Amino acid sequence: MPIQYHLLSGLAPCCWTIKHRKVEAVVEEGDIQISDCKYLSSYNWLHDQGSTIIIPGSPNVLQDINSITPGSIQLIADGEGPSQGSGRNEMFSPHMLPLFVAVNLARIRGSQIYEEPFDWTSFHFITDRSLLRRLHSWACTKKGPPFRIDMQRLGSETIVLSRYEMNNTHYPRSFGSSFEDMFTRPAEGCENTTTHHRIVSYDMAGLKMVVRFEVDAYLQDPDATKPDAKSDCTAAPEELRLSGYDLKIRSGGSWEVPQSSLVELKTTKALNYPKWKKDYPQLFLSQTPHSYRAFHDNGTITEVQHDTLDSLVARGIHRRNAEALQKLPKLLKLIRGEVIKRGDRGRHMSLVCQGGDLGLHYRMSGALIPESVMTATNNLFEV
Repeated sequence: MPIQYHLLSGLAPCCWTIKHRKVEAVVEEGDIQISDCKYLSSYNWLHDQGSTIIIPGSPNVLQDINSITPGSIQLIADGEGPSQGSGRNEMFSPHMLPLFVAVNLARIRGSQIYEEPFDWTSFHFITDRSLLRRLHSWACTKKGPPFRIDMQRLGSETIVLSRYEMNNTHYPRSFGSSFEDMFTRPAEGCENTTTHHRIVSYDMAGLKMVVRFEVDAYLQDPDATKPDAKSDCTAAPEELRLSGYDLKIRSGGSWEVPQSSLVELKTTKALNYPKWKKDYPQLFLSQTPHSYRAFHDNGTITEVQHDTLDSLVARGIHRRNAEALQKLPKLLKLIRGEVIKRGDRGRHMSLVCQGGDLGLHYRMSGALIPESVMTATNNLFEV
């Protein structure tokens, strides 16, 4: 089936187009910062158990990373051996449902992380880091693969961005999963889980954002006491079900994983330089402070490089990427303004990139997330 059919399935003809020059015209040289980053909630997918998430879950614990002897470790290419990571649950539909469930359940059962009232409609965008990176990439280049992002407006000014799967994603050969498997271990209470997803809020160039992203690992404080997620959620039974959906929720992991401990793991061929134009936005848009990169010769680790957001600023990586990063909030503001301008007709729309331009379409399939899921109430859950 042609890709164009998938892209436009269920959509009306394009009603508005944004070209690269519209983004270029409003970008000025200068800096861009993210402020007021707050942890909202998190979850892990349970391995081989259908659609079950563990809240709050935990990233894997980074271990033995500083004791690697060059040439002593041989990684296995992805697809050539078993891995604890899995993209199986990324196909769960509705894709954004676990995000709303995790945050709402945290408001009910993990209220110690919320110091003030929480309102979904107080934000401008609710989305995944991967979609922000995709839009940023589009804004910075004049070529790239076609893609589609479905949107739903909540209230009068909040826009949910959700991934649209075309089942044609190609993943190049990598040693990333093997690197993660060898140098991380599951956190207590998360032994039978796959990926960990964290949800934060922050301000970026005047936009109030809620962003979900996958976390590879975290640096565990050896002197920290081990918190018990179930004691944090004392009213939570062993398993909950979300009314009307095939989604089960269990309690486990820890609410006490600090943002300052988060780690992104990377692998790069030994003779290659890091591609910071691609990799820096990944760290920046989730405020992930640590990056460990294994350089390898056909899988044999030759060096592990540790970078932090602060060290990348000191080395000028942030400054060199600042102008390009400015294009993302500019693009988001253009999209948001056009959606809001359309009133009730703009509640269900989609962005489609094909032929280099980004088009806005009315979507006929309706809501991505029902209004009932916006409410933090015990009535949403069944034992």
